Amino acid sequence: MRDFLGTKMENAEAERRFQDATRRLLRLIPPRLLQEMLVQDTCELEEDFLGFMEPYDAVSRFLPEKYEVIDFGCYMAAQSFFFQNHRRYVGVDVYDEKLQRFSTKNSFMISGKIQEVLNWFPTSSYAICSAVPDFDAVELVKERFPNHCITYPGKTDDIAGVRAEEIQKFLRRVG
Repeated sequence: MRDFLGTKMENAEAERRFQDATRRLLRLIPPRLLQEMLVQDTCELEEDFLGFMEPYDAVSRFLPEKYEVIDFGCYMAAQSFFFQNHRRYVGVDVYDEKLQRFSTKNSFMISGKIQEVLNWFPTSSYAICSAVPDFDAVELVKERFPNHCITYPGKTDDIAGVRAEEIQKFLRRVG
């Protein structure tokens, strides 16, 4: 696992949740596709670090499949596989055009800044921001989408709207 994660994990329970979410995602991604994506020159992912997947794992377990998921700051969108049965997954990020993103049958990828594309989506969509360092953009997402999951390692989560209590409880689980 990447060395910097050690400082991000508050305790052994947080580490276990991180590993559980990563393992679940690895079961969803076809192995051949995973290997093709990870060998890209500028890829920052590894088999044991596909991103901070706990919030995606939690949301995907409780969010009704009728929802469109807008993932602001999706990077390579490995997490799109958590939402392959939802109405649609839209990954939004500013990224290197040479870097391929993961994709499912229901996914659509947009390259752009959050502020530029925020109003393209209906407010009824479910918005996710996981580890997005542009805090001003994240505040705009919170204001626009009543259904959202905003997380950042080491900070307090902001989860609101549909099934928020179940999602929060799952993210805090112990044992």
